Order: sequence, then C-alpha cells, then structure tokens
Amino acid sequence: SRGRRIFRFRPYNRLYKILYKYIHELISMGLKRQRVSILVVGRNARDELRKLKVDKTSLENQIVLQVDQAIRRIAHLRRKTEDLDERVRLQEELLRAERRKVDVGMSIAYTVSVIENDLVDNQAQALRAKADLLVARAELFKAMGTLLARHKISVDSSSKR
Repeated sequence: SRGRRIFRFRPYNRLYKILYKYIHELISMGLKRQRVSILVVGRNARDELRKLKVDKTSLENQIVLQVDQAIRRIAHLRRKTEDLDERVRLQEELLRAERRKVDVGMSIAYTVSVIENDLVDNQAQALRAKADLLVARAELFKAMGTLLARHKISVDSSSKR
C-alpha cells in the first residue's frame, strides 16, 4: 500500500509497476542488497536538447555581434586614419610655411618648435590609428574564424609534447 503511493505519475505508472515487481522478485530470491538504477530518458534528453539549441543560438548571436562590431570598428578606424593622415599633411605644410617665415624674419623659432611638436604628436596618433586598424582587422578575421587560414597557419592536433 505504501509503495503504491509512489506511482502517482500516470505515464510512468506501468514502468514503475514492472520495475517494482522485478525488484520485489529479486529481493524474494535473496538478492536483498542488489542496487537497481533507473534511467528516465524522456524529459532529461528533451531538456538537454533544448539547452543545446539555446546555447547554439546564443553562440551564433555572439559571433554575429562580434563580426558586426569588428566591421564598425574597422570603418571608424579607417576614417580616423584618413583624418589623421590629412592632419599630418597639413601640419607639414604649415611647418614648411613657418620655416619660410623664419627665414625672411617674419616669425620666431618658438613658433616653429611648437608646430614641430604638434607634427610629431599628430604623426604618433596616425601611427597608433594604423596599428589599431591592423588589430581590428585581425579581430574581424578571428571573429569570422579565418584568422589562421588568412595567414596560412595550420594547427596539428596530433603533435606530441
């Protein structure tokens, strides 16, 4: 009577009754300490499959987001690099003009020094932007999964250590 309370779930009712009868026969045959494990496959497998599908969708969304961000970053850095290159070009022209003024006595060396410092600063910013652009391109290839193939690098998984 107490054992019958276990069988409240109707879909598994018949299965549990058969297993209960089998365990009871084992006990009556003298195998009292025998352990029997029951695997219920139905719900756990479906839940696991559902989790895997959600994880797959989440990973796909992350990849799309990473690729989109990398493309936007590349476009931004390309514009920034072009702007800084133009700024360096204009600063060089300004420096040449200021040196001509110093040569004819219409300007002082301090102004040339300030313009040279600004030029060096702009050149450093332009180089940093170009380096950032290369890093962003590598991040795009990484997000797309083509980084190693792009640089013709092969990974041998059977290498011995």
